[in-house]
Amino acid sequence: NADLVRACFAGTPAERAHFIPLYNGHPTPQSGVKAAEQAVAGLAQPFDLCVLGMGMDGHTASWFPHSGGLSAALDPDAEAVLAAIDATGCEVAGEYPSRITMTFRAINEARANILLLPSAEKLDIFRTAKEKDKMDAPVKALYSLGERLTVYALEASS
Repeated sequence: NADLVRACFAGTPAERAHFIPLYNGHPTPQSGVKAAEQAVAGLAQPFDLCVLGMGMDGHTASWFPHSGGLSAALDPDAEAVLAAIDATGCEVAGEYPSRITMTFRAINEARANILLLPSAEKLDIFRTAKEKDKMDAPVKALYSLGERLTVYALEASS
């Protein structure tokens, strides 16, 4: 994701933005999460804005269904801003199932959140997630953000 952000920002004024990738060279997210926490500790918190996407399995923010570390990442009382996730066995995690991600608490405390859903199918998945358990469809956690969540979705044409 960090390489994608850099590529998208290249050649634009955003290229000069202060960008802190969560991957920091540690062999595992569990060993690198403390260094990542230190890197983001200097940022003003709560965050002004979190921009999120969603996978076809109902994951968001690398909160993959039933992944290792998911309960801790979704804990609204977590002290940490970041959490280690192990999504080994989760098909949509691809070749990088081990990740560092923001905790629900950090996203919940943000002043605003945007969820981008670029297809009608993803909008349907988000809508049905409301009826599921958060461990099955972690994106359900975003429903509790209320007015601090704006969803931009592409709906099917009629």
